[in-house]
Amino acid sequence: MKKVLISCFVFTLLVFGLFLNANQGSAAEKQRDDYTFGEVENILVEYLKANGYSFNIGSEEFTKYVIEQMDNDTDEQLAARDDYGLITAYLAEYLYRTSIVETEVEEDSLLKESEEEISAELDSISDITLGEMAKEIEEQEAADELTRESTIVAYKTGTVDVAAGRKYAKKYAHNYNPNYPEYSNDCTNFVSQILSAGGRRQVVNQSTAKLTSDNKYWYIKSLPKGGKGRSKSWSVVSNMYSHLTRTQTGYSSTSKQKIIDNAKAGDVIQFKKADADRYTHGMWVYSKSSSNLKLSGHTKDYVERSFNAIKGYKTFRIVKM
Repeated sequence: MKKVLISCFVFTLLVFGLFLNANQGSAAEKQRDDYTFGEVENILVEYLKANGYSFNIGSEEFTKYVIEQMDNDTDEQLAARDDYGLITAYLAEYLYRTSIVETEVEEDSLLKESEEEISAELDSISDITLGEMAKEIEEQEAADELTRESTIVAYKTGTVDVAAGRKYAKKYAHNYNPNYPEYSNDCTNFVSQILSAGGRRQVVNQSTAKLTSDNKYWYIKSLPKGGKGRSKSWSVVSNMYSHLTRTQTGYSSTSKQKIIDNAKAGDVIQFKKADADRYTHGMWVYSKSSSNLKLSGHTKDYVERSFNAIKGYKTFRIVKM
């Protein structure tokens, strides 16, 4: 009887040990790419509540918070978390989705984006994992590369009048041009305006649709029945890059000095944060020295922002205009 009891005890310990190890293994196997956007959003919401933030996901206040965080890691407590890489990936996708929603808004005035529409857009990806999204982005970039390779063009630089671009940047960096819509994440919209002012020819879709997704187009125009028609490439970071690199060369690096060496005044520069799968910010190269670039941009409004002073990003890419 005693032997039976000992055997049962040993068996119980073995089963418990196996169960414990299985649970620990499952936890260890929960890697970055296995988290869904919904799970990461819940983590972020709990953090915001615990730290006294009262804004909702999708609100204008939240969008401003995200932009500051991506640009400067302004909330240092959030940036210090072990799971900040997860949150960064979510915030990058949030900015992309917000740009899409604002591009599709019907009204001329976009100063107040629709919180409900942004929330609905985020709900649509809540069950998608970060890994699945990274693969989707990779596949899209590969498709864009095939398109570039199959398009016979003469790659050339000097396609933008830098003096005209500088004049426009000085005039409208801090005083937004009322002839264009204004987005909460306005960086690419403003870069497009500068390029257009500098002589970059718009590639216009002749349809009267509010939105064109095909990246071979790049334009914004008034529609016969009022409002604006535009291409995604006019105001969305990744779509602009896909359009511009059909005719211009691109270059990317994690080295700021290499970017400086390869850039020139008139080029477009885009930024991606560590652990993000998307580039989320864009500016225009106002001037260059041997050791720095001065950049013009919106959302955070600058005529000549020091490239070296920008600390929030890890990877950079330029389009040589």
